Amino acid sequence: MATTSCDQGRWVTLNQQDPSESWFEVLLLESTDDEEPKVVEGKKAIWKSHENAKAVGDLNIYEGTIFGPEHELTNAIQVSASSKQKKTCRLTLVFSEQTGNVIAVRVYAGKRWENHAESGQFIIVAGSKSQCNAGIYPT
Repeated sequence: MATTSCDQGRWVTLNQQDPSESWFEVLLLESTDDEEPKVVEGKKAIWKSHENAKAVGDLNIYEGTIFGPEHELTNAIQVSASSKQKKTCRLTLVFSEQTGNVIAVRVYAGKRWENHAESGQFIIVAGSKSQCNAGIYPT
């Protein structure tokens, strides 16, 4: 995932070594109406993607975690792709009944923090990048 985002642009804690409390998470939900992640094998299906730089206040592009083939998120879904022509790509996500039906992005800001996101992009790559790229843009 990548975002064009920033925090509030000023320090909200006395200790400048405190971690940022302005970040983005990827989670699995049962349905689009849910707000809390599914629990899979006793653990919430939620992973931190990336955070904004602290006290910057200007929009920047931040790229998040790449969930590789061994990651729990990747193991929770089966991704398959087919491309009959170079300019077309069909992407299918198959969820098992135990994992959830929705991949969601949560915008997080802690107490007194802000998270301003101008845009975001969640990219799913099935196979090599030259085979198939699919961009999903949240609204």
